[in-house]
Amino acid sequence: GHPPMNLLQGHFADGAFVSDGLRLALPFAVPPGPGTLGVRPEDVVLGGPIRGRVVVVEPHGRQTLVTVDAGGWTLKALADLRPAPGSAVGLGVDPARLHLFDGAGRRLEAAR
Repeated sequence: GHPPMNLLQGHFADGAFVSDGLRLALPFAVPPGPGTLGVRPEDVVLGGPIRGRVVVVEPHGRQTLVTVDAGGWTLKALADLRPAPGSAVGLGVDPARLHLFDGAGRRLEAAR
């Protein structure tokens, strides 16, 4: 898709995704081990518990693609706001909108 999905490398442990010292609770249990967390920019919202600094602001018509450095994570959010580069922002992600992949790249899903 465009813009492309945010993909973060890390590992799964104790019900969370952990990478670069940051931790994000997961919506369902996954086996511990290496993995990738994916989240689409349209599913990242400005305003939330993940603190970061705006690196790049790219107008895309009515919306803006905002690139944020969040302590080792680089996340892109598609937003209605246009924060200034260098400004501090919070990011939020709906856990139900996360895409999880194991170390081999296979998608992980909740047990049914």
